[in-house]
Amino acid sequence: GQSDKAAGWLASMAVGRLTEEDAVRAREGTDAPVHVGRRFGILAKARRRIVFVAASLPLWMTVRTCVRLVGWIVPGLGRLLARMVPVAV
Repeated sequence: GQSDKAAGWLASMAVGRLTEEDAVRAREGTDAPVHVGRRFGILAKARRRIVFVAASLPLWMTVRTCVRLVGWIVPGLGRLLARMVPVAV
């Protein structure tokens, strides 16, 4: 006949079922204040990146102008420098 050995062993690995303790922990981690806090963190990080890019724009424009000037004088060196710069020239 059939035994409950396999069912007992697989019960702890049941997909889609949470223990009461896990269900309470899951509800605590997904309420509105937690969601809002995480969203504000993501937006703050994006804001910092945008400010960094905007603040460093004059530097990159200067680098671009210098690379183009070098490329106008010595085309091979200009192409080499353009490949090394992490932005489009």
